[in-house]
Formats: sequence, structure tokens, C-alpha cells
Amino acid sequence: MQYQIIFNNWTDDLKKVSFVSLLRDVGGMSFFDAKRFLESLLLKEEPVLIVSSHELAKTLQKKSEQLGAICKIKAPKKNIASRLMHGGL
Repeated sequence: MQYQIIFNNWTDDLKKVSFVSLLRDVGGMSFFDAKRFLESLLLKEEPVLIVSSHELAKTLQKKSEQLGAICKIKAPKKNIASRLMHGGL
């Protein structure tokens, strides 16, 4: 499953260099992509980071918020076939 981390704002004390480093180290982005992601956040374009696990999403959310980025996690929606297989309907 893939989880979306939606970055929708930042605080005045956003630690930009540390945020770029976090995106590179934990998010697996290149320097160029991490810098573009930051620029998108600063322009309030609500950039989205997609990760493969809920644990990684929570880690990135917590560390990002400690650095001054405001974000939320959007869990993947289960499709009907998945709910049928797991007894959800």
C-alpha cells in the first residue's frame, strides 16, 4: 500500500536545509528533487510525498513537523475487491 504525505503549510521557523536533508535521507529523494519539493511547499502548492509504509509516513510526518513543515497523512483507500476478499462488505 502507498501512503500520501500532503504538505500544506509551514511555520515561520521552517528549517529549510534540514528539511531538504530529511527528504534526501529518509524520503530517498535526490538533492535536486528535495530542493524542488521545498520550493513547491514554500509556494503553497501542497506537494505530496508517496511512501510505501505507514511507519515511514509517520516517521516523515513527525520529523517534518519538528522542522516546521505542516503535513497530514492520507491512507490509501481500499477498493471493493480488497474489501470483498477481507470480508468488509
